[in-house]
Amino acid sequence: MTDSTKISGGIQNLADKKWFEKNPDSSVWVRIYTSLGLPHKNFFEELSKIKFGGGLSGEIRLAHGHIENMEIPSIITFPFHALEDGSITISMDLSKKITLPKTNYIFFVTPLSKEHEVKTAFDEIACLIKLHFGHNFIRDVIYEGSVKTDGQMSHFSEVFKTPSPKEGPFIHSENWLDTAEIRNAIEGEKNQKIKERLKLSLKYFNKAMQEDSFGSYCIAMDLFCGTKSLRAMSSKIQKCYGFRSQQEAEKETGFKQIIEWRTKFIHHGIEPIITADVERYLQLLYLDVLRFELKLENKNHSLAARINPHFDLSSIGVTKNTQT
Repeated sequence: MTDSTKISGGIQNLADKKWFEKNPDSSVWVRIYTSLGLPHKNFFEELSKIKFGGGLSGEIRLAHGHIENMEIPSIITFPFHALEDGSITISMDLSKKITLPKTNYIFFVTPLSKEHEVKTAFDEIACLIKLHFGHNFIRDVIYEGSVKTDGQMSHFSEVFKTPSPKEGPFIHSENWLDTAEIRNAIEGEKNQKIKERLKLSLKYFNKAMQEDSFGSYCIAMDLFCGTKSLRAMSSKIQKCYGFRSQQEAEKETGFKQIIEWRTKFIHHGIEPIITADVERYLQLLYLDVLRFELKLENKNHSLAARINPHFDLSSIGVTKNTQT
């Protein structure tokens, strides 16, 4: 369905009335994108010609229109930070509102259900639209949240992963010396292809840690090995720790499970749930192999995690019986 007229009477009027037959007080989930590149006067005409938004299956409605002088809630969030005593907090200012300028907007609307499922469905449609129409057509998300039938809007702030003690901080002089040693070794690498591969791997490993993204971890390890198979990583792990075979290396370090997760993720679309313990362990494993690749002293960081009683690595098959 599509709305090719100016939005009036509130965003809630974009919803299908049938959605509220059983529960008149229910809400819809709304995402609003800015749309660039078309003059205002051509926006409705051009999108109406192509019947934009029509023919979608399921309870998702797309619309396009202008908004003028409409206020939406804006949450100013400052990420997790340390208080004077070292405890962790997050700060939010819920009092702010912003007035939307008159411009072109694309609206995604659906009956409010499970937030993750709704966002996933919106992301899938948005990706297809961007692939066909280009990124500028639906450029930036300026609002996402629930809207009640009376027009009341709720804004949901950015999601922050709760910090875990396994994520540090680990304040030790040796950690900084090792950081500088690796950085200098990479900068001093004479093989330009290896140098660029390692630097790009670090970029994606940083992205993975920042976004809690298993996919980015996989990309980082693929880049590190220069191949699309984590079996190459197994080979490096074997050589790094001196295991007799790749099979032994995968079993003893739990990397066999990481490979299985990657296969399910890449080929079946199943994303694993990785605990903070396993994520930190994967980082230490990478750190050891990175040092090995640069011909630096092996600090055996991952072994320390494997034998640490406070690390639960059972989800990757590393238990008290297999820890060495």
